[in-house]
Amino acid sequence: MSNFYIQGTGGTGTGDILTINTISANGAGNFTVAAGSGITITPGTNTITINSTGATGYTDVGSSGLLVLNSGYFVTAASTQTLPAAPVQGSAVEIICDTAGTVVVTANAGQTIRIGTTVTATAGTATSTVRGNALTLVYRAATASWIQNSAPQGVWDLI
Repeated sequence: MSNFYIQGTGGTGTGDILTINTISANGAGNFTVAAGSGITITPGTNTITINSTGATGYTDVGSSGLLVLNSGYFVTAASTQTLPAAPVQGSAVEIICDTAGTVVVTANAGQTIRIGTTVTATAGTATSTVRGNALTLVYRAATASWIQNSAPQGVWDLI
């Protein structure tokens, strides 16, 4: 097994570890790569796809809108942020409340939001009114649930 380091989008230079199960060279100096977890290799196209399970970039938002999969948001004004309608298993969204106003995160049709043992109604909401609160939600397809994958920052009211 070989580990490769790639720089994350945060620009820290420390990178994340990408694990590829097997790399071997043939007599002509060509390499064969066998994919590891979260990595897909498409034969004939010379492409390797790495599926991210965390937010890949952060945007300031000051008005209500639809969130994008695998993205992070600094919410800078009172608003309602709606979770994506067609996520896939492991998709993630991060929301950081950077306003004293109310930030409402709404599950899309057929979805719920779960923080610990508390679950919203279908198409329910998580609401914060304190600057500094944060959520990292990861989608689980089997239950159509956005699940907080670590302790949330602050208190979010679930309805």
